[in-house]
Amino acid sequence: MMRNDPLRRMCHAPTIPRRTSNLRIAAIGALVAVGGLLNGCSEKAAPQHSVTTDPASVSIEELQEMMREHAAQVGSLRRLTGTVVSPDGSRVALMTRAKEVPRDRDAPIGRIGLVAVEGGSDVEWIRTRLSILLMPTWSPDGSLLAFPAWDKEADTMHIAVYHLRKGTVRLVTSTRGYDLELFPSWNPTGEWIAFQRGRRKDLWIVRSDGSSERRVTTGELVGGMGAQWSPDGQRLYYKRRDPSHWSEGEVWVLHIGAPNGQPEPITSGIGMRSFVLSPDGGHLLCRTNRQPEDDGNRYYLVPVNSPERARVILRVRGAGNASFSPDSGQIVFQDYSREPGSYEERLPNREKSRDPGKNSSDEATPYDLWQMSTGDSPTRTRVVEGVSGLAWRNAWTVKGQIVFTRDANTSIWVVNEDGSNQQEIFRLQD
Repeated sequence: MMRNDPLRRMCHAPTIPRRTSNLRIAAIGALVAVGGLLNGCSEKAAPQHSVTTDPASVSIEELQEMMREHAAQVGSLRRLTGTVVSPDGSRVALMTRAKEVPRDRDAPIGRIGLVAVEGGSDVEWIRTRLSILLMPTWSPDGSLLAFPAWDKEADTMHIAVYHLRKGTVRLVTSTRGYDLELFPSWNPTGEWIAFQRGRRKDLWIVRSDGSSERRVTTGELVGGMGAQWSPDGQRLYYKRRDPSHWSEGEVWVLHIGAPNGQPEPITSGIGMRSFVLSPDGGHLLCRTNRQPEDDGNRYYLVPVNSPERARVILRVRGAGNASFSPDSGQIVFQDYSREPGSYEERLPNREKSRDPGKNSSDEATPYDLWQMSTGDSPTRTRVVEGVSGLAWRNAWTVKGQIVFTRDANTSIWVVNEDGSNQQEIFRLQD
């Protein structure tokens, strides 16, 4: 590491104690069931082993054959559990996952595929013997994908990186015992990856080549869907859980570039469940459902440099899955229709169509896709009707398109921000 690297100034801390593999298996089972669910440490050498895969080009027919082969052990893989848009907006990474941890050690937990926004349909599937646990994240230049994985043969957890051009997978981190490794997040240059490790989900950072690994929070009860870097790469924003309300917490920030930098609180009293940092780094969009009278969720818009000016910008009856536009001036989200009678008319259809074998987000789910300004007097505008979900964190591409799912999360669509030119780009086949 370079001598003037600010990350070197962090003090050392003891390594995290390991636990048994039985506890790890139980934790992985819980992770699959829920659907996805930083003051420095000693450096560790990069893992010396890697997993090399064949070029990732698998047809839908081959995928279905793999599904049938493992159906007895893992159930259906025909469910999209996440979509992530590439930085240039040209591709979408999608993930399908089994309903439960496989009893057959050779069966997959999840698979990642790549589909083009323009043209779509043809999918490149990542081939690896690793069990992929959660959604991947794109490197800033769009050439790499990082994802959390479990090597069932070695009983080790990893943050793995897939090289799109070479079609290979390399292990960046490695740990044994109970310590899950989750939610990799790239810094703006693509040199560093932040991730969560351990029972208390402390934040760690590691170079993308696997060197200079270190812990940067200790005992923080880090939660949510991982840390998010500021555009200048000097700060890490993360959710610190409330010990008395495990799913709630507040946003804290760690100044990576400051000598002996200590975490500092950004929000207070929100009881946040998740948050998104705007592309320009100026605002946080924080979701909470602490107010039960709303029958849903509130979103706070929080200026990072003056958090006391936080204000409620949005109320939704579902989770919302809100994210920013590339210029940070708009947000896109999903919500029930606001037209009189439409919620009551559509909701019974959703309830009647449910059965124990179906996902709760079935075809009749009454979500619509909306957008609105982040200004002082925002007005919501409906973009399209009948959606199942939105792409994670950056549903709005740099090309002005919005990526969403339909049909009980079995198809991926794109639409222009004005609601025109709806196109299906991918569908899982029966």
